[in-house]
Amino acid sequence: MRPSCFLWVACIALFLPCVTPQDPELDLATILERRVTRIRNQYFNEEAATTLLLQMSAEGTWASVDYTAGCPARRANWPAQDHLHNTLTMAAVWSTSGNPFLLAAANASLTHWLSNDFTSPDCINAGGRAELTCPCGTPGYWNTNWYCQMILIPGLVGSACLLLAPALTPSQLDTCSVQMARSWQRVDGDPNGSMGPMTGANLLDVASIAKSLAVLTNDHAMLVAASTRCWEECSLSFGPPTVDGIKVDGAFMQHDGQIYTGNYGKVFMNQMISGFLESTGTSLSPPPDFVTEAFTTLFMGSEWLMYRKGDQLSWSYSAIGRMVSHKWEDWSGIDLRLDDVLAATGDWAEGDLFREMVARLREPDGMLMGSRYFHTADFLVNRGPGYTTTLKMYSSRTTNSECNNGQNPYGYHLSDGTIYTQISGHEYTNVFGAWDWDLIPGTSSLYGGVPLGCSLVQRRGRDPLVGAVTLGSASLAVMTHVDPAVGNHAFAKTYFFFPAVYAVQFVNLDWNAGTMVTTLDQRQALGSVWVDGVSLGDDGWVENQASRTVWHDGVGYSFGEEVNLSAGVVARVANWSEIGISVGTENQTHFVAYVSHAAGVGGDEVPYVVRVGVDREEFESSPLGGVTLLPRSENVTGTTYSSLDVVVISVAFLSPTNYSTGVEVVPWIFVSQAPILLILEGRGDTQWTLGVADPSQTMVGDVHVAAEIGGVLVEKDVTLPTGPYAGSSVEVPIEV
Repeated sequence: MRPSCFLWVACIALFLPCVTPQDPELDLATILERRVTRIRNQYFNEEAATTLLLQMSAEGTWASVDYTAGCPARRANWPAQDHLHNTLTMAAVWSTSGNPFLLAAANASLTHWLSNDFTSPDCINAGGRAELTCPCGTPGYWNTNWYCQMILIPGLVGSACLLLAPALTPSQLDTCSVQMARSWQRVDGDPNGSMGPMTGANLLDVASIAKSLAVLTNDHAMLVAASTRCWEECSLSFGPPTVDGIKVDGAFMQHDGQIYTGNYGKVFMNQMISGFLESTGTSLSPPPDFVTEAFTTLFMGSEWLMYRKGDQLSWSYSAIGRMVSHKWEDWSGIDLRLDDVLAATGDWAEGDLFREMVARLREPDGMLMGSRYFHTADFLVNRGPGYTTTLKMYSSRTTNSECNNGQNPYGYHLSDGTIYTQISGHEYTNVFGAWDWDLIPGTSSLYGGVPLGCSLVQRRGRDPLVGAVTLGSASLAVMTHVDPAVGNHAFAKTYFFFPAVYAVQFVNLDWNAGTMVTTLDQRQALGSVWVDGVSLGDDGWVENQASRTVWHDGVGYSFGEEVNLSAGVVARVANWSEIGISVGTENQTHFVAYVSHAAGVGGDEVPYVVRVGVDREEFESSPLGGVTLLPRSENVTGTTYSSLDVVVISVAFLSPTNYSTGVEVVPWIFVSQAPILLILEGRGDTQWTLGVADPSQTMVGDVHVAAEIGGVLVEKDVTLPTGPYAGSSVEVPIEV
């Protein structure tokens, strides 16, 4: 045990105030030891190290590694990095065993990489630009993706140099330092103006590289500076959604208004966790209160964004951005070390909360239940026993998706009201490689109306009227949308979520020409498809058939009148290289169901109800699952839900009015201003709760709500949240 640990334990044992030692040398030694241990544990594999030793060439390279560099190199997940991963594997085993052959091999492979360094600083962030000093053809290992020179390679080189440091020459250590220093020198932007300051997960990555450089070169001032920048970034971001970082609702936003918790946010959390653990007992700990608050907020939000795929946790597809273009096998799991989460937070005031969250995540049936809306990200989650349903929207505050480095070129519609319905968790596993990207589940779009391609993908929405209100297990969302690229179609839709059932209503649906389609689902097929109670078998298909219901694999869709339904099973071939960096092809069968809204055919604005986790017989006997669609008036839609012990009335007011619900217990509801989303939940005769939210995030002051409940006039003035909390829900108890 280190002296600092003895001191810490002794102070606790004597119940005395404990002052963390302010010893720069001890800080450096402690963090160096912990960082080397973490790297060693990450890469230690004796069998792999032996194989790599035998396969390495005399030049310190491997035939299995693609060393393509410069302009021809793949930008995402640069294959040449495998060379340094091999180096780290051998170095990790050497650092434990002391095997001289592994040391010689690891040293040779590191020397090979360091000796092929580029010389022009423009290669860092402007490689391939003919007007600068690193045009295509410039020698050295570099990539046109700035991330490789700023984060990927300096991080790997730094880890290898830390493991091998006792055996490296001064010249090698100097070269290590040069490659690592490039990141920290540009943390506030590149001198050539081609890159701005680092933010979000990128900043934490760069600061981590600076910490490695600091402990390698015994630079305590750099260690403190890098740690300080980390803590400053690890705070709640109160700016608009387009500002990267942790938001007050627990979302992690990156790349201009996208929820990226399952990718950049995951990296951010891992860096925070590592920082907490390696700095314990040093002058750099404990972290400031605002840091622990931010991490707690982020982890609480993240729990809602995870679901079970069999016995493995996974991130919601709407929280991983362009990474939907990856095969499941290439990114499976949440990549968060839950044991480390517990170790890092165990002594915090929030320690019990983290223990509860981790315990839930580890239990097969321990997932959170209810509804959660991320108002900064336009993203809604509804969960109940055995299912998860998500709704991804976007507004004038956020962007829809992105295509970067050739990944996700067809993802333009990924936030057009996308609804993923999951029971087993495998419904959408690897489906993206063979998708029809004009038929994204839950969306209404003009089929073929937008020429899908990488240059069109990332767009800001045109309308601020996108939002939701939540109350327990119920939630209500609205999305108003005008196509931002072409402008040839538009819609306004309301979504009503209740336990194991949801309803979708149209306020309006507009398009110029062609066929508007609303996609019910597009997922991996499992078993027969049933339309109006008739089986299509495992490979049947109906095209524009006048129908009222369709059921497949535990999910049933019902319409109040006949619609033009196309549904069944479609055979497709996934071609992964077409949409990203995963490779290979595979045969798939997809369940596809959509409604065509063609002029003169009918069904233009027919609402529908979806039951989740229901067998076919029960669905056919009770297709609405306790839901009743209320009369639609101009700019108002409503739905009720009732079960044995609860009644819920959800109403979307897009203009202020007195709305007649037709419900005996609550015959009318009035709101003084709009847009307002409202949920009334009653339990028993007298216990009611009101939930209110402003989906536009523009209203200020109070909204006056009046209703007749059980023959009693109820009036409430509800103060709407503002600033970073605008759009979040307000709950008000009501005694009748």
